[in-house]
Amino acid sequence: MPFSEHKRQLRALIGHDLLISPGAVALIYDDRGRVLLQRRPSGKWILPGGGLEPDETPAEGVVREIWEEMGVRAMPTRLHGVFTGPAWHVTHPNGDQDAILDVVFECRLDSQDFRLDGEEVAEVAYLSIEDALRLPLYPSDRLLLATATLRGQAAVFAPSTWEPPTDGYRSHGMPEYERRLRAKIGHLRVLAPAVGVVVRDEGGRILLQRRADNGLWALPAGAMDPLETPANAARRETWEETGVLIDVKRITGIYGGPDYHFTYISSGDHAALLSIVLEGVPVGGAPTPDGHESTEVAYFPPEETLGLVSDKWVRRLRPILEGYPAPDFDPPAWQPPEQD
Repeated sequence: MPFSEHKRQLRALIGHDLLISPGAVALIYDDRGRVLLQRRPSGKWILPGGGLEPDETPAEGVVREIWEEMGVRAMPTRLHGVFTGPAWHVTHPNGDQDAILDVVFECRLDSQDFRLDGEEVAEVAYLSIEDALRLPLYPSDRLLLATATLRGQAAVFAPSTWEPPTDGYRSHGMPEYERRLRAKIGHLRVLAPAVGVVVRDEGGRILLQRRADNGLWALPAGAMDPLETPANAARRETWEETGVLIDVKRITGIYGGPDYHFTYISSGDHAALLSIVLEGVPVGGAPTPDGHESTEVAYFPPEETLGLVSDKWVRRLRPILEGYPAPDFDPPAWQPPEQD
């Protein structure tokens, strides 16, 4: 499915404008540690994967893409990492611009009986990473392959480079990217990568803010800018909303699908959130509400935190409080029809 109906609808409204486009990518290894790559009809080699739909979780997206392109069933086994940046800024031959964010899973296949779709995939092959890096690759796939040997439990991500402005100004309100997008699409639902940040002090207490829009307690969170890395977004959002400067330690989970459809109270805009949860530790600043997005900021013991935040936040806190060794994600509910 090279161009989904959802994206077709958006492109009809925004033309060639830059669009944040989350996708799901698979690292599939054989028993010799070689990685599966696909050759496009254009001659480019890429890792399996494709764009996410608003109603699917990231794991469902990668399962669907592998089935549609190669005709085999896949199961994501671990979150390898989340990636974006300048190499993920793509200008397509028709002029459309995408700021891609790749959610990368390690996957296993139930069969090597590939049935290639012939439209997006002309050939597949298992290759050593060294041999793969000699092929004609997109810059983003070249960077992803360079991380393919990192197969531990922790998810891979780029460390934060963001620093607060020297004047101490804490920006707020709708980001410029979203402002331009909403001017053209109105309230239409759009896929929106966002970060949620679990900040714990030395005593294990968790940083919460009371939101100005609904009066409820929540963790620092917010939308990512185009090509902004998860760690940079986590550090920026935490500082802007709470006045606390953090170091980002790890990705603890990623969530999406219908349970994360959201309507903003202030605007009525609809979003399908792709929620990336990260853990951080305070290294500077002080808990201080900004008066626009937060009205109170404080640290709370874990037990009290669970009673203050919504059920969705409880779900995202569990991997940290219960000591999950690897990042959490919802296993795919979608599977190809048996008759296929």
